[in-house]
Amino acid sequence: MKLVTLLTILTICAPTLVGQDTLLPVDVCLNVGAKPIVQRAEMIVSQIFASVEVQIVWHGDMRLCSKPSGGIAATMLEVTPPSLHKGALGYASPYEGWRIAIFYDRVLSAAPWSDPARVLAHTLAHEITHILQAIDRHSETGIMKGCWKRADFVEMQLRELPFSEDDIFLIRRGLEMRSRRGTR
Repeated sequence: MKLVTLLTILTICAPTLVGQDTLLPVDVCLNVGAKPIVQRAEMIVSQIFASVEVQIVWHGDMRLCSKPSGGIAATMLEVTPPSLHKGALGYASPYEGWRIAIFYDRVLSAAPWSDPARVLAHTLAHEITHILQAIDRHSETGIMKGCWKRADFVEMQLRELPFSEDDIFLIRRGLEMRSRRGTR
């Protein structure tokens, strides 16, 4: 009887355990210290990507994510010039394949009634996705929507914004191209 129970538990848990071993690693370097908001955002970003079987490996040393290394270098701007990508919370260089910038001051003011760590996490995930997909495109809904509205900010306070099926396909295709080039 105990053996049957153990086998049932292992059978139920097996897909979860197998899934954890198949996460595809992506190195991301972030140029900020140990700010609690940033640390929480990193955890949320990791959860967002784990949902599509991608493991974000965080580094504080930007040299680990230079162009030849294949990692993604994320720069956080504390004070964003008003003329730089007006209205955007960040930007990516998907055709270069390794650089993103987050406008930290804009993230903090984007939704003053929101948890800034959740807004930061979604912004980071959005820009990282542009790099992983290796194209400049947006979805109609979810995390890759081109312009988040109030309802999107409210939703991201309750749960992570989802990836569309097209987003997931493009992430996987981009990761496959990166692995052929030998980059993470």
